[in-house]
Amino acid sequence: QNLYLNIMGKPKVAAPESSYVTEQPYTAEHGEPFKRGGKKDISNGPVSKRGCTDCLFLILFIVFWGGMAYVASLGLKNGDPDRLTHLYDSNGKACGLDEPYGYGSAFPVLYWPDPTTLDEAVCIDACPSAYGAAYLCATTYSFGCVLPGYESTTAFGRLCLPFGSASVNASAITDGIGSQQLQNWIGDLKTAWTIVPIIAGIALLIGLVFMVLLKYFAGFIVWCCILGTIGFTAAVGYLCKRRVDQIDNNEIVSTDQNRQSLLYLSYIFYGLAGLLVLVTLCMYSRIRLAIAIMKCAAQFVRDVWTVLFVPFFIFLITAGFYAYWVYMALYIFSSGTVETGSGTSPFASVKLDERLEYAFLYHIFGLFWTNAFLVALNYIIIAGAASIWYFSPYEGDRKVPQGAVRKSIYRAFRYHLGSLAFGSLLIATVQFVRFLLSYMKSKLKATGKEPSKPVKIVLCMVDCCLACFERFLKFISKNAYIQIALTGHKFCRAAKDAFMLIIRNALRFAAVDKIGDMFLFLGRLVISLGAAGAGYAALVNYKYYKENLTSPIFPAVVGFGVAWVIGSSFMSVYGMAADTILQCFAADEEMNKKKRGGAEHAPPVLRDFLDMYGGDEKKGCCRS
Repeated sequence: QNLYLNIMGKPKVAAPESSYVTEQPYTAEHGEPFKRGGKKDISNGPVSKRGCTDCLFLILFIVFWGGMAYVASLGLKNGDPDRLTHLYDSNGKACGLDEPYGYGSAFPVLYWPDPTTLDEAVCIDACPSAYGAAYLCATTYSFGCVLPGYESTTAFGRLCLPFGSASVNASAITDGIGSQQLQNWIGDLKTAWTIVPIIAGIALLIGLVFMVLLKYFAGFIVWCCILGTIGFTAAVGYLCKRRVDQIDNNEIVSTDQNRQSLLYLSYIFYGLAGLLVLVTLCMYSRIRLAIAIMKCAAQFVRDVWTVLFVPFFIFLITAGFYAYWVYMALYIFSSGTVETGSGTSPFASVKLDERLEYAFLYHIFGLFWTNAFLVALNYIIIAGAASIWYFSPYEGDRKVPQGAVRKSIYRAFRYHLGSLAFGSLLIATVQFVRFLLSYMKSKLKATGKEPSKPVKIVLCMVDCCLACFERFLKFISKNAYIQIALTGHKFCRAAKDAFMLIIRNALRFAAVDKIGDMFLFLGRLVISLGAAGAGYAALVNYKYYKENLTSPIFPAVVGFGVAWVIGSSFMSVYGMAADTILQCFAADEEMNKKKRGGAEHAPPVLRDFLDMYGGDEKKGCCRS
């Protein structure tokens, strides 16, 4: 009997109707599921007893930053960014900087005696304020300082631009350096700078309101978006078919080729609409699950509101790092040979030798790695807080985890900086290779040696493959950080566990991922447009702004950018919380699959979902 069972296999026993099973049966290729009492036992919350992970990569990251400091010291020793920011006259001397021949701080401004041409430029003491006014030159030029001055204004503290009646002759200057519009933008921003923090405050307020709306109207928003997409696709198909009918009835004149193209397009869009309907019907229960997950994410933010500060602190750290990186990049870049403006250009260029090129590339790789590291730090802190919240008991109508954000920050810095360095290194390496490809193509264009068509095709294919691989690494790394927050495993083990968990619940994760992306984009758009729209209304209606702005558009655009950053920070919490809650839910379900309903820690929103489908998510027209 035992031999027969070994050969033929044990008979399958049907699972009780009350058992809530995952989408895929457990087989070896699907990985080891979560179990109570095993190495992956998180039935009482994230593993508390954990050790340091991937320490070698943390050491490598620290050593790399030592190299960054060395490269920066070389730049500080040999570089001079002032050589890049000052303008150069026709003799190749920097106005306000070069001391020989009477230059220096006494003659800091570049001036074109003839505003209709850029052939000659001089360094002077100050911009002439009226037509015919005298001005002092830095030295005697070949053409002399004999032309009468014209009315001008100082731009950026470096340049004289024609102003007033003389501005009609300024086309050569403004077209040559493209600074007139930039000057107007900067002037408008200085005038209306107070509107930017106001827009930021409005963005925060809209974000809070959106959180409340997400809790109560998530389902309505999702179904409106899905039905709207189906309706829009069908409408495009209808319009194409109607155009074909108009051509057939001689209402409009068109070629046979256009008619055939429109006819095929109508078939394609009708087919897409029908396919979307079928997918919606097959994925109905998963869509309901995704809506429940998004509502849980809103409840998490409500219960652990301090998590909203995490992305803002990470943003401040990132902004500080960017400022440091740009500052040092200017010193490193200016360590090369500075070549003064060629022809009529007042700007300098820099030629780097091979050693400096390698140093600058090292500095650029540091940008990619550190940026990816900070993103990973943001992910793991939010994931840790969300996982602690999921497994916490309820007190009244909400979960009240004690110090969720504090514990998550401690675990991330105490145990898992090495894993963050490892995951971010993988992403930074791919990003750096893509940068090198773009750099090589730009160098070829600069030398006038255009690559052949086969080479262009190969480069495009390689870049496309690398872009896909980068997105894959970001997806795997993000889910690996969730597993690290839950189980405390090393990066590779966590990435494997996350991938296998996703495989076992493929359709669930696909639904939550796509609906989550839709919510994140919609949230960013609502927050940014709402805040920027309010700011624009103030700019066009408030008397002070109306009288002193050349245009309200640029301050409103800057405000939109600030609101977009705030909205992205706000929605990044939702996105990471939703992904974490789904992984926690799937693991909770696997650990309690023998209990009625499974997932004993599921919040009420998820419990309602389980009760609605009677423990069998697979009811419907499709089975996974």
